[in-house]
Amino acid sequence: MPVDANLDYLPQTGYALETLYQNISRAPYGELTVVIDACFSGFSPRGTLFPGRSPLVLEAAGPDPAPLGKALVINSSGQNQLSHRYDEKRHSLFTYYFLKGLQGSADLNRNGQLTDAELQQYLSQQVPYMARRLNGEEQEPVFWRQSPRVMVRYAQN
Repeated sequence: MPVDANLDYLPQTGYALETLYQNISRAPYGELTVVIDACFSGFSPRGTLFPGRSPLVLEAAGPDPAPLGKALVINSSGQNQLSHRYDEKRHSLFTYYFLKGLQGSADLNRNGQLTDAELQQYLSQQVPYMARRLNGEEQEPVFWRQSPRVMVRYAQN
């Protein structure tokens, strides 16, 4: 649901992650990457998403992306963590480093190919460090995949 969602209209304005996964799983695809820049904590930097109501924080795992088969699923934060903004960069913290990583910063061995493992390592260093530095809080991106893959092959000069 959007940060500014109205709880009274949640069935009209929300969209279940399970529904997203089910709908995507019906589409034919060779390779699929799903990137979700959202948190599942029920909190925002301004407090609970629904002022005046007790937050509900679930300890159970989020929706299982297994129906997506060989897809790569990346979420910006772990369970019960906020996905922070990076106002100076005019993006969310995750999106800023995700895009920077895709542009080549995450090609850690500089071989002209970006693997999901390299991106995961890069994001797992950059995002938590900046979340602690800027907000004093934890934010750890989460990767789910069944097999490794090359995400980007950069053009050679």
